[in-house]
Amino acid sequence: MKKALLFILMASFCSAQHPDLVNNNWKITFVEDELHPSPWFAPPMTYNQVTKFSTVSPQLSSSFFNLISANLDYIGQDSFTVSNKTCTNEVYTGDNGEVNQFFSYLCTFFESSFIFHYYIQNNGNTKTLVITTPIFQQMHFEATNLTVEDNKLPNYSIAPNPVKDFLTVENTSGINTVSVFDISGKLVYQMKYDHAKTQKIDLQSLKTGTYFIKVNNEKMFKIVKE
Repeated sequence: MKKALLFILMASFCSAQHPDLVNNNWKITFVEDELHPSPWFAPPMTYNQVTKFSTVSPQLSSSFFNLISANLDYIGQDSFTVSNKTCTNEVYTGDNGEVNQFFSYLCTFFESSFIFHYYIQNNGNTKTLVITTPIFQQMHFEATNLTVEDNKLPNYSIAPNPVKDFLTVENTSGINTVSVFDISGKLVYQMKYDHAKTQKIDLQSLKTGTYFIKVNNEKMFKIVKE
């Protein structure tokens, strides 16, 4: 009995992760590697970017105009591996290509054959997260905390999921655009709307599988088409 309890405790410890990793939203600030020995700062854009780490699938969700979604296997409190990674590839046209180039780097950064190590620093009122690859790449983040204004951000919902024919999308502040991407990141559906708070999306023509729904170019959902 004692041996069984010890095994359970050891397994729990090995699968644990730093609590600050999953209890914060993170914003990418810059990356560094052999080709970019000086910090390559994230280019500005008109859309919010946020990276979240979770204990449920997908454990990684990173939005930088496009979306990275992946499953993670946590190793102890400072390492993880990546699997089932997908990246959407909608083209950002608000600059001279800087956002598209930076996101392409972010997508390739999370290589499935790597073991990633990370550490978190407390800097008084802020926290920084640094993720390192075996080939000496580093991605730097800062923690973002909800303010009063953040709590007033619009609320989104989609239903049903899984969906067979029609998907209902709701947003308390109105819907302007809805884009649908397949698992490879290819845009398969896009429609513009006149700021209505509820829209019904016809998905009957889509094949069975996993898709990403992007609403107003700021909120992404993963759905399953039956």
